[in-house]
Amino acid sequence: SAGAILVVLLGCAVWQGGRISRMASAVTLGAMVALYLGLAGVAYFAPMRISPNTELALIAQAREIDPEMQITYWGERSFSGEFYSDGRAQTTIDPAEIAGLVSNTTRDAIAVLPKDLGPVRAIMGESVSIIGQFGTRYLLVEPALNGEGS
Repeated sequence: SAGAILVVLLGCAVWQGGRISRMASAVTLGAMVALYLGLAGVAYFAPMRISPNTELALIAQAREIDPEMQITYWGERSFSGEFYSDGRAQTTIDPAEIAGLVSNTTRDAIAVLPKDLGPVRAIMGESVSIIGQFGTRYLLVEPALNGEGS
């Protein structure tokens, strides 16, 4: 392959260079191997951490529970969440806005990082259920309104 040819050519050029060039290339090669092994380890031991479809699974789970449910991301914006929700997912860092979700007349879902799970549940109260963890986010869902839905 082209990559193998490139590596051989670079290896020949480095070998003909000085001692510093050989040491630098050895360090670079070692770093590349360490990076590869690190990524392979994460892929093997924690595949949901790097899966590109975790936001899709989160949105799909929320839609399965209630197709009309509003999804709000607490903290950093999720471009994938916005994409998979057709632009309907919102983002906030305002505790008053999260508290407002409790008193509105619609069923809401909130996606939060593990470090924010406690504070968001404290704002929303014990009525929200943790549906599951999707990649790095938990999905919290309010109970069905008037006994409708799941």
